Amino acid sequence: MIDDMDTLMMRALAGELNADEARQFAQLLETDGGMRARWQRLESLQADLRSARADSFGPFFAARVAARAQERESLVDGLMWMFRPLFPAMTLVALIIAFNNWSDHDDTYGDTSILEAVFAIEPISLNAAYAMEE
Repeated sequence: MIDDMDTLMMRALAGELNADEARQFAQLLETDGGMRARWQRLESLQADLRSARADSFGPFFAARVAARAQERESLVDGLMWMFRPLFPAMTLVALIIAFNNWSDHDDTYGDTSILEAVFAIEPISLNAAYAMEE
């Protein structure tokens, strides 16, 4: 819970106190050691936050984000943007599975095409139909 002293310190930190309030606040800090310690911690925290401010976003970051937010993108464009980094990995996995199916395929009867071997599709034959009935 924030009490009146916390509110007063926050206003002083933001520079929102008028001359009379600033004078009273300075007198309070001179007389109360606990309040002075809290004020020093608050000033230290603000200094740390200002020094650690992220500059990694580059110039005009807020303007670029606002412009992007106002653009109308379709669902397809959004999905393409989201899954584009995964495309090489998905292609590699599909090729590994296709190669595995092709290399493990047993062409006993000689009536199997390459596509049937790659996609692990049983050839349509009387033998396959007979095997499905069992």
